[in-house]
Amino acid sequence: PSSFGQLKYLYYLYMDDNTLSGSIPLEIGHMRQLNILHLDNNQLTGSLPSEIGLLTNLYDLQLDYNALTGTLPSEMMGMTGLTYVHLHHNQFSGTISDEIFNTVSLPSLNRLYLHNNHFAGSIEAGGEICKHWLNSLWYLTTDCNGATPEVQCDCCSTCYESRDLSNLSTQKLALEALFGATNGPLWTTKTNWLVDPDVCTWYGVYCDNEGYVDYIYLRYINMDGTLPSEIGQLVYLYDLQISNQPLLAGTIPSEIGMLSSLDELLLHDNNLSGII
Repeated sequence: PSSFGQLKYLYYLYMDDNTLSGSIPLEIGHMRQLNILHLDNNQLTGSLPSEIGLLTNLYDLQLDYNALTGTLPSEMMGMTGLTYVHLHHNQFSGTISDEIFNTVSLPSLNRLYLHNNHFAGSIEAGGEICKHWLNSLWYLTTDCNGATPEVQCDCCSTCYESRDLSNLSTQKLALEALFGATNGPLWTTKTNWLVDPDVCTWYGVYCDNEGYVDYIYLRYINMDGTLPSEIGQLVYLYDLQISNQPLLAGTIPSEIGMLSSLDELLLHDNNLSGII
């Protein structure tokens, strides 16, 4: 609420992992003592207000996993203490700018996560952002991978793949294959599987704000069969956990190697075999 702006002496604001909706109020700029602002993993929309630039004491800004849009305000260059900036998994657009992310304006920048947005442009070796890479910047991520990357980057620590809209239909086919190959009708829990057309409502399936499956968590549900090769089509997965299924057997499909965004893979307490 806009009344939060009255908390002028607040240092830390943690409101992540909720179901907050609406836009970030302009009054956020009144909270000038803030050191940490975590609004990640909510349902926030709208643009990032220029008043954010008034938070000159802020060093940790985490807005990832929302549905924020628009360009980044140039006023961010006045937030000289920023160290951790998590803007990934939103719908921000515009050109990634040296004007904001340069070594003079943001000398302490250590983590800059910009992937899974709609940014464009080039981050070149001689530019201001890459100069950070030689100094304090340890982690820099953008959508600089794939056949047609949205961003060209010479110094990113991780390049993510630009989103392919056709994958929204492909991922449903892949999940249907998983259901069929593991005797889905006999799962102990299978809420909404093959019933709701929106795969993001299916039990154990989680999506980002654009509807791409990025997390699968299926444990203790009596899966019986094998993992299908189609699992490799879930290319935006960052976390895959299918465990504690003693009847799940066969060889781990080599197509798992196609999941280039995968950060965590848990396949324990099954009867799977083979190499990864």
